[in-house]
Amino acid sequence: MTLADVFPHSSIKPNIQIPFSAEIRVISQNMQREPDGTISFATTYSIQNQSKKSIQQVAWYAVYTFNDRIIDNRFINLKFNQFNILKPQQRYYLSTLLPEEEMAAFSKNIFTNETKSIRVKPIIKFIQFDDGSIVSR
Repeated sequence: MTLADVFPHSSIKPNIQIPFSAEIRVISQNMQREPDGTISFATTYSIQNQSKKSIQQVAWYAVYTFNDRIIDNRFINLKFNQFNILKPQQRYYLSTLLPEEEMAAFSKNIFTNETKSIRVKPIIKFIQFDDGSIVSR
């Protein structure tokens, strides 16, 4: 995951998916504390191929919001290898961690104390199919 260019405290538009291609849903999120005391915000995604082609790569922005304001964001680029492409109607699960040291200073307290109120909104940037074609927004 890499930091994406979205300003803190900006408002977020409704989640717009690329039609008839894929759906990305957040199926779980929680705060994890390591034995050394450091924390990470864990998110598990379900990615479903809704097209008639196999997906080779999908990229999206994971936008973390609190009270409808952006508190952090990451760019996630998931590449499948030639033996593990996402076939039509197939579902893939991905878990990610946002470590404390990568959280913006102003949002650490929110991640720590308001975990249940944080929403993660996946916004698809592009999808590349195994035939080389690409759809993007």
